Amino acid sequence: MTRYVVLLMLFFALHVKGQILVEEGNKTSEKKDKVKSNTQSQTSIYAISNWSKTNRTLESNSGYFGDTLGTRVDETLIKNWSFGLGLRNRINRFLVWDGGMYFSRNGEQYAFSGTDTTFAYQTRYSYIGMPLRLNLSMGKEIQWHVGAGILPQMFLQYSQKQQWTTTLNSSDSQVIKTNSGYSPFVLSAVFNAGVQFNFSNGWGVLISPEIRIQLNSTYLKQAAYIHKARCYGVSFGLIKNL
Repeated sequence: MTRYVVLLMLFFALHVKGQILVEEGNKTSEKKDKVKSNTQSQTSIYAISNWSKTNRTLESNSGYFGDTLGTRVDETLIKNWSFGLGLRNRINRFLVWDGGMYFSRNGEQYAFSGTDTTFAYQTRYSYIGMPLRLNLSMGKEIQWHVGAGILPQMFLQYSQKQQWTTTLNSSDSQVIKTNSGYSPFVLSAVFNAGVQFNFSNGWGVLISPEIRIQLNSTYLKQAAYIHKARCYGVSFGLIKNL
């Protein structure tokens, strides 16, 4: 009788131990699956800020309204911040579609210093855009990506800050703002590359150098010049894997 009791207790102990191991194994597997799903999410949302050095190509319009460039040939690059919200969706193991909303700025600046006078201005063009990109993406916790796409942009405002001093050693400034006289719509090509660091809680950070090249003129067809922006910068942002 004692022998049967011992065998019964031994069977019960092995059964309970087996259940514990299975449960622990399931929990570990679930945890790994959760981390994997967070780092290889099919859909992600992100918020970014972009710092860029912006300049332009400028040439005289070949039409009837064309004019010489004059002092505008001496314009130089200016630094700008832009901001965006976006959505990414994984197409397959390597391809990711990227779209969103983007507030972007570009521009140029000019400075003149004479014997007893100075004059300077900083020009900025503001847009709302919707970038559409296709990225090649590789990696899990650390993802590398490179991509290209287009950026349709709707014109918002032209702003120019001017400062000057006169021969009487007085100084003054003004700000000129307008939303008329400019093309209501421009299209830019976008190229980007970068790295994304994913964490187990579903959040991540990304760093992505970016180039934007405007394809059509900022000005209307009747303007004296053909103006196309060039932006070279880097984006920083937070991303949430859903």
